[in-house]
Amino acid sequence: MQASETEIEKKCWLEIIKQHQLKYPLMQPADWVKLAYQHVFAGGHLIDDPEQSLQLLKNELAAIKTISRNGRGQKTSETEFSADQNRLKHTLSLDQYSCESVSAEFDKNCFMTKKTAECDPMLKLRSEMIGQELVRVSLRDLPENDQAVNTLNDLFVCTANQIKGSHAQLRDRLAWLLEASREGIISISAAKINAYINAYQNKGCPAVHHSETYRRSYHPAYRLIKKIHADFFGLFVSINQLLSQKETSLIALDGSSGCGKSYLSEAVKTVYGDKLQIIHMDDFFLQQHQRTNERLAQPGGNIDYERFEQAIIKPYLQGTLSSYQKFDCRTMSLGKQVELPPARIYLVEGVYSQHPVFSNYYDLKVFLKIDTNQQLERIRQRSGEILLAKFIETWIPMENTYFSAFDIEKKADLSYEV
Repeated sequence: MQASETEIEKKCWLEIIKQHQLKYPLMQPADWVKLAYQHVFAGGHLIDDPEQSLQLLKNELAAIKTISRNGRGQKTSETEFSADQNRLKHTLSLDQYSCESVSAEFDKNCFMTKKTAECDPMLKLRSEMIGQELVRVSLRDLPENDQAVNTLNDLFVCTANQIKGSHAQLRDRLAWLLEASREGIISISAAKINAYINAYQNKGCPAVHHSETYRRSYHPAYRLIKKIHADFFGLFVSINQLLSQKETSLIALDGSSGCGKSYLSEAVKTVYGDKLQIIHMDDFFLQQHQRTNERLAQPGGNIDYERFEQAIIKPYLQGTLSSYQKFDCRTMSLGKQVELPPARIYLVEGVYSQHPVFSNYYDLKVFLKIDTNQQLERIRQRSGEILLAKFIETWIPMENTYFSAFDIEKKADLSYEV
């Protein structure tokens, strides 16, 4: 029998509990409740002043650097560390922003990465899952680079403003947490967890901070963002770089079927909103009368690259891109018109988007690849057995021929294995 949505949510939450118990065995009731709160609400509030949020992030990064520098040289007294921490708390307004600052005690194994003039476009931030595709990303991995810092803040604000949890969901997580304590999954006794949860609920379930034990033992310094933001952090940095340098930009996202190009495109769209418009390469497949054996034998020949150049590339270069006619797979001919409102970024997603006829016009080329077994399973779940056979027999071999013939992955600016 298929598991219910609640059963799946419970299973995922219990798995996160087990992971955190293993990694942070000294977690106290406040830390467990904080994890439950973040699991449901992320930051737990809207951020209506991104500039203030950015300044708080910069202040915290400066404090991490200061404590790190003090720790590598002459030992700093506990009094001096406490003073640094108190100033940091005051500066960051942690109660308002539900962020975690560095611990008052210095961990000699934790330090900021070396300052670089450029942020590595393939940078992935160290992160840990807390649920609902949310992660805590370590601030200690963040380069001292304005574009990287600005990008992390953008993603943090976006996540905080998009996650909409409920108190009913939080009550479920707290109940499952209590159940886990009774089953011995976590090291805190059920009585202690139950007493804390009851007092917490009586206060109205506000945001909480880590316990002093946790702060001294694990030195938390992080921001909450979506996992896909952390995995493709370098891509978001690159897009922000383009926004700072050009009025309009053209990006191509190519890769194998089933690797998540559409999913990633929509994730990027949620961050940039109306600044970004998506163009689907599937809208430019050949019409029936164009599908000759000679044409289909060409690497990348099953895409109407001539029409794409005329309908997208030339109008984009002329500043007149506003619409195009999409391919209709039901009639195998051209269908409805797609309107393209003005944007700063045009993201072309789909296989064949980096065809050599127009690949040189892109400001950024991104390639996604995937393990073959995982690819086939994803296609099976998405499209069913009948279409999977068509992918295996025809479409995947054609894609691979195109990738190989034109060195698509090698020529991409960014390449990710999903």
